[in-house]
Order: sequence, then structure tokens, then C-alpha cells
Amino acid sequence: MKHTFRFLAMAALGGLEKIRQIVRIEGYVHSAEGFRGHPQVLNGASDLVSEIFGERGQHTRLALGINEMPLNAAVQLAMTAEVAD
Repeated sequence: MKHTFRFLAMAALGGLEKIRQIVRIEGYVHSAEGFRGHPQVLNGASDLVSEIFGERGQHTRLALGINEMPLNAAVQLAMTAEVAD
């Protein structure tokens, strides 16, 4: 996942240094009824963002469980970032 994230940032922005701040991460976890560990599932994404960006990676987060996902995916992430001009 780390290499995929870096590749996407490079392709879209020209480099990670153009990301000023990671503002928010939203995670949707494909889970069974009764599962309550959604925040723990997203800890990996939050930890990775913090590792890559340091202070610029501090963000708010939303973790939700849903019972169906496109292509039967396990997790879907959406990230909002502030980007330099």
C-alpha cells in the first residue's frame, strides 16, 4: 500500500512535497453484523500516513462499517489533502 500511495501522489501531483497537510481519512470497512472494530482496522492507514508525512499527516478520521462493498472489497479509503499550488 505504501508504494501505491507514493505512486499515486507522484503521478497526480508531481511529488509528495506538494502535499501540505492530510486533512481527513474516511474508511469504510466491509464487516459482519455486530463487528465493532472499525477504528482498529483503519489504524494501519493512519499509521502509514503519519509515517510518510510526520506532522503533516495528522488528520481527522471517520471509520464506518458497511455490509456490502463494490467488488467485494474489504476496505475503501477516501483521503482529503491540502495541496500546494
